[in-house]
Parts: sequence; structure tokens; C-alpha cells
Amino acid sequence: MDQPILRFRDVGYRFSDGFWGIRRVNLDLHRGELLLLAGPNGAGKTLLMRHANGLARPTEGEVLYCGENPGKAAGKIRYRIGLVFQHPEEQIIEDSVAAEIAFGPENLGIRGDKLKSLVESNLELFGLTKLADRHPMSLSGGERRRLALASVLAMEPEILLLDEPFMELDYPGVQSLLSILLQLHAEGQGICIITHDVGKVLAHGDRVALMKNGTVSVSGKPAEIVDQLEEHGVRNPCRGDIPLEQATWR
Repeated sequence: MDQPILRFRDVGYRFSDGFWGIRRVNLDLHRGELLLLAGPNGAGKTLLMRHANGLARPTEGEVLYCGENPGKAAGKIRYRIGLVFQHPEEQIIEDSVAAEIAFGPENLGIRGDKLKSLVESNLELFGLTKLADRHPMSLSGGERRRLALASVLAMEPEILLLDEPFMELDYPGVQSLLSILLQLHAEGQGICIITHDVGKVLAHGDRVALMKNGTVSVSGKPAEIVDQLEEHGVRNPCRGDIPLEQATWR
């Protein structure tokens, strides 16, 4: 595996009341891999990934993207790490679907045919073309989730960090979004899926990192990790001798 593109080195974050939300976290994310960051609610998964693009600053340790600190780097470097929130409406700000997708690239200085191409390609990829003029808040939950992902992907990030991307989606919605993510991964997109439920995607992960009590305690290939899931508060979808390749909703 090549050199890590995003590195967490002994990262800790202490809240104002003195509680350590994460502590002594060491984790590498590699170019083009599909990483599952799994653990129960409250394990520190979301807090950790908010450090990846500078939304949170570590109390101790350091975060490095290609050797630079995302929290101190220029804005364009921070955009190379695309974080999609658990609740997509928290990051939607424009009055139309097309304008929302265009917002990020425009702020990066992209104009003209390049911008038009990015908007159109992401509308098509996420099945939003017919909704281009709709107000984002008039969309269904699944459509808003696809829009949030499209708007981040339009900035052409090197790594996508997706916080519980399948939450509140029905079976067809999960299948549709999973198909898109696997297509992106096959094309070389780096993806980190943050989840407490690996059953929908475990079969497709290149690597799994398990968090418990604010730290990453183990990481490895899915086949190496699957028997340790439940001791980390994560349901094992392969109980009863179910093959790993069936741990998917594709």
C-alpha cells in the first residue's frame, strides 16, 4: 500500500468540561482505499473525522494531509478532504439543487465550461438531473443525502468522509447509494464510511478500523476484523457462518 494521504498521530480532543472525546488515536487513510471506521454511538468516530479538514482542532497530537495540517493549510487544501455530515440538511445552503452543487466549485474559482460540466455530471451520477431547479428542502431524505454527497464530490476531493451515509434510507435507497459509492471507489476515489452498522457494506471494504471509548483499538482487512466486531459494540453480520461476501446490501 502506498504512503498514507491522511494521518492521525496520537490525536486527542478534550472538551471544556475536561472530558476526552478521543485520545491517543493513530490512523492512516490511503489514496483510493475504502475504509470503514466503525464503532458504537459515542465512540468518537464523527469527532475524529471533524479533525480531518480542520472543523475541530486536536488538543494533543497532529493531523496531516500530504504532510500539512488541514486546520492551518490554505482553503483549497482543506477542500481536498470532503466531509458529508450525518444530517445532510446541515450543509445545504443554496436555493436550488444545481446551485448547491455549483457552490463549492465556484468558491474554488472554477467557472465556465468546467463548472457546468461538474454540475451536470454530478446531477446525472446521483440521479438529480430532473430535480436541478427544485429547492433542496423540498427533496426527500434520500435525495437530500445524494445532493449533499454530489455537492462535496463536485469539489473533486481526494478523500470522501461519509458520516452514516445510509441512515434513514430504505432498502432501494441504500442499494442506489451503495452502487454509486462502489462505482466511485472502482474509479479510484478514496472513501471513508463512518458507521455503527457495517452489515450494508462490510463485503466491499479494503480495511476496517474499530473505535471504542474514544480510540482506534484495531484495524485490518474485513476478514481479519469480523470476529472482533461485537466486542467493539458493532453487530457482526457474518454470525452463523454467513460468508463475508454476503455482508452487503448491493
